[in-house]
Amino acid sequence: MSAGFWVLGGTWFQAVLRLAVVTILARLLGPADFGVAAAALVVIGFFRIFLRTGVRPAVVQRPEMAERHIRTAFALSMYIGVAFAIVVAVGADAISRATFDMPELGRILQVLALMLPLQSLGTVATALLERELRFDRVMRIEVISYIVGYGFFGLSLAFAGYGVWALVAAYLVQEGCRTGASLLARPHPKSLRVERRAAREIIYFGTGFSVARIGNWAALNGDNWVVGRWLGQEALGFYKYAYELTGMIANVFAAVLDRVLFPAMARVQSDPVRLAAAYRRGVALVSLVVFPTSAMIIVLAPELILGVLGEGWESVVGPFRVLAAVLLIRATYKVSDSMARATGAVYRRAWRQSIYAVAVIGFAWVGQHWGLTAVAVGVGLGIFVNFLLMAQLSLSLAELHWRDVVVAHLGAAPSFAITLGLGLGISAIVRPLAYHPIFTLLIVALAAGLLLGVILRFTPRLLLGPDGIGALRMLVDFLATQAPGVTRSRWFVRLLPRVLTSR
Repeated sequence: MSAGFWVLGGTWFQAVLRLAVVTILARLLGPADFGVAAAALVVIGFFRIFLRTGVRPAVVQRPEMAERHIRTAFALSMYIGVAFAIVVAVGADAISRATFDMPELGRILQVLALMLPLQSLGTVATALLERELRFDRVMRIEVISYIVGYGFFGLSLAFAGYGVWALVAAYLVQEGCRTGASLLARPHPKSLRVERRAAREIIYFGTGFSVARIGNWAALNGDNWVVGRWLGQEALGFYKYAYELTGMIANVFAAVLDRVLFPAMARVQSDPVRLAAAYRRGVALVSLVVFPTSAMIIVLAPELILGVLGEGWESVVGPFRVLAAVLLIRATYKVSDSMARATGAVYRRAWRQSIYAVAVIGFAWVGQHWGLTAVAVGVGLGIFVNFLLMAQLSLSLAELHWRDVVVAHLGAAPSFAITLGLGLGISAIVRPLAYHPIFTLLIVALAAGLLLGVILRFTPRLLLGPDGIGALRMLVDFLATQAPGVTRSRWFVRLLPRVLTSR
């Protein structure tokens, strides 16, 4: 719980920073610049799979971690990082022609190849911090790295007119800061010698994890490839932000649970009852926040895009709305993913991720014949396929039934319908009166939020569902142990619905 609050606070803070940076960069750089940068990160992201998912999760998941495992994990990470950096730097032009066929992509890949050995240096240190649930240090490192990389270098170079190279510099500086800070925060034994037995133990888990991650990478980036290849560089710039803005919202909640649940579930991986309870409460917590948020995005998509990205980005609105509609299942399948990794079911996860990739790419390719919004519809169908596959895997790993999955997801469904109705009604009144999209956005969000708060105060079971009530009770109990003065205060007791404090 403590780790979760650190990750939640850090992720929220980073989301606000990213929103501010994106708002400025979108006015300094064009969609084409973001498109070629997105294409470069798709390529680099493929090779990063073997750094982040081959060694890092094996360090987190192993029940026992000896010094020989740590030394061997560091050596494997370094060898993999250097080898792939050479492959990318030497074959940049060929990779560019074979993937996106963008003229400037080859030079950008040659520079971004430096990210691979840079990340290798800090992989084991970060994994050890997560294994020990020291997310206070992890989140400080991530926030500071982003501020230095994007807040200083990225914005400075964008203002100076360096175009896409401002983004390239921001990526590299951020990665360098993160690696250096991780090594300082968690020193560990280092060696370039590979101990065979330790390597076999790490590679067995890491290989299954990497195979699954390749499928997941293909699913997360296949739609970008389809858009960039068939609809062009500018269309990719538009689509990237439709996906990234909804992903930012999903990650604020789901990624928090994912990062914390993986090491926490790994500690109780042999207890299916506790795994099932973690699944239901995790899904319920995400549903409580994501359901009303996705409803407001669907209503206020035009104001959000104009307010954040500015004029000229209107093409983002259609796919943005579609992706908001599948925001819940996009967020909650990460809970199933955490369980699969924590219990070592990496090979059963791998073939499901391969099907996910095929579904996303196939549906996106069909959709590109009708434009970006149809691509988003195809991606939504692929996400739903993955949700069903991962939910079925969770059923087999814990004492769960399909009824549990449905109830956990739909317990807060009334909050979506009520928020959507409130948003549509209030926006119909406010839009003709507001002079700027930001005013419409703020007024509608505040009015709908206040009305939802009133409904929650008097009819909490309608909005939360049984799992939601249980999840919030757990939060209240945690706060009572950490800050008893706050939870006993008169305003806190009056604010909470009685059902959350009664037994």
